[in-house]
Amino acid sequence: MSPREGFGFRARLADGLEPAAAHGLHAAFAALVAARGLEASGAFGWEADRGCVVSRARRAVREADRRAVAAWAASRAELAEYRVGPVVALGPPLTRAAP
Repeated sequence: MSPREGFGFRARLADGLEPAAAHGLHAAFAALVAARGLEASGAFGWEADRGCVVSRARRAVREADRRAVAAWAASRAELAEYRVGPVVALGPPLTRAAP
């Protein structure tokens, strides 16, 4: 099996963003990654640990997935700043523990 792949995503919310708008942004991000068969760990927030986006399915994360997240972030006025890293191997593949 190949190592699991993913890419980093880090964002800072715009100053003064209302909680309801932040919640809507999080929901929109979750819908985007789920629709692409991805999952995200971490949280929005520049101070938070860097978030990571990886594949939920057994397919590889593609450059097109990374570009879709970058395009989504660029279109969101609620984000003051964001960074999307390259697709990289994150570590050994997940395996089942022996019974």
